[in-house]
Amino acid sequence: MTSTLSPAPDSTPDGGDRWARRPSAAATSESRGKRPVWRRPRYLVAAAIVLVVALPAWSLGTYLARPSTDPTSVRAVEWLRRHGGSSAVNQAEHVWYEHHKPPVGGHPRQALPAAAALPSTSVPAPSVNSPTTLPAPVPTIGGSGGTGVTLARLAPVRPLAQPALPGEGVWVVAQGTATNPIVATTEVRPDPVHTSLLAGVARIQTGRTRLELLPGTEEPGGSFPTNGQVPPADRPHLLAAFNAGFQHRGSNGGWTAGGRTVGAMRPGAASLVIKADGTATVGQWGRDVNPGPDVVAVRQNLDLVVDGGVPVPGVDQDANRRWGATLGNAQFVWRSGVGVTADGALVYVGGPGLSIQTLAAVLVAAGAVRAMELDINTIWVQFFVYHQTPTGLVGTKLLPEMHHDPNHYLVPQTRDFFALVG
Repeated sequence: MTSTLSPAPDSTPDGGDRWARRPSAAATSESRGKRPVWRRPRYLVAAAIVLVVALPAWSLGTYLARPSTDPTSVRAVEWLRRHGGSSAVNQAEHVWYEHHKPPVGGHPRQALPAAAALPSTSVPAPSVNSPTTLPAPVPTIGGSGGTGVTLARLAPVRPLAQPALPGEGVWVVAQGTATNPIVATTEVRPDPVHTSLLAGVARIQTGRTRLELLPGTEEPGGSFPTNGQVPPADRPHLLAAFNAGFQHRGSNGGWTAGGRTVGAMRPGAASLVIKADGTATVGQWGRDVNPGPDVVAVRQNLDLVVDGGVPVPGVDQDANRRWGATLGNAQFVWRSGVGVTADGALVYVGGPGLSIQTLAAVLVAAGAVRAMELDINTIWVQFFVYHQTPTGLVGTKLLPEMHHDPNHYLVPQTRDFFALVG
């Protein structure tokens, strides 16, 4: 009997096995000239890796290519901070400073300028730290200003280490005359432990001068016509220049100058305020200083470190929110600060191996009744005095160890700063 059954479901009409003869998915893909589907993720991962590496490299390269007087290594660190690497940078800095603490004991490597201050009729001695990029000769701070005399009528800065060194804390004219000092300077050891270190101190009478807050090419942000340098029109009258505060995003405050404002003024913030008459002061915003038609510039930076003529309560505690998130209070690093005396003069302090506590102590010893921290770390702490000479504008460092040459503020640079103009 002839069978009427249909072919088995697993066979073809010609008797072959349909499933055995079907080509694999990979073979089908290759026969069509395509890669296997399972290999595509590899190429997507590779493309993602290229983007992850190439885009940051392009961004970093573009950032480093911008005009700047800052070293490439510093620029790279700043780029990393701006792109989510602040925590890693902060930790690396903590480790570095923990293993590179300032020396204990010892004596300063150079004599203090006031110890060798010359009579007013003498010619100032040339500095051994003359910058190569500026005309020579360059006078020392101790013999600058055309006077080279100590100021007996100004009480010396109270010694913080005993016994005091010859000339330690004694004021010397840097700008002006003995009877009309515009800028006076001195050096002191910041504490009785690190006795080989010296902090530079400058006392500025702003009533007879004009203090200006000038933006950098990157700080506080935005575009400004001065392009990060002392304007050419001010250079014939330039007396001094010094660093401002933290980068804007880390200052916990606002910034205003030249009719431009960046960020909001924070009530309670430590503020250096410049008025239209050229005077300047330091105080707490909303208590000692306030907005008004006579205020032409404000630079806020963290909280006061000196108030009422004494270090503020808690300054000996590592409260990063009040005095900086990068290194806190306890690390001994290059730091700077500015305060105001009872008679209205500004006092600037800058130097190596300073904690917040010792910075505040030196500011108090220099006569500050209110004071604030400015920028920190080696490359940012700068104070220069300038003089006109037959060969051009000549600058001198407050401390010979300060990183930049005095022409730093005469060419475009990234951070904002203060200029004192006569």
